[in-house]
Amino acid sequence: MRYLMKFFIATVKRDFICLYCNELCHPFTSLEAVRKHMESKSHCKVHYGDGGDEEDAKLEEFYDESTWRTK
Repeated sequence: MRYLMKFFIATVKRDFICLYCNELCHPFTSLEAVRKHMESKSHCKVHYGDGGDEEDAKLEEFYDESTWRTK
């Protein structure tokens, strides 16, 4: 989980990329710009499972579904 959070932080803070739009839109010019975009568009979430195999593959390395518990 720690590495997943580091990936998210680097994507936003270092690369100025929206977590939801990801590679679909251009990187922003500043951290403030990407934050404003994410808040105004309600993109404070991760875009996953919508059929983008390349995009999903980036996140799947952080998941180990065999450790998930079901009730």
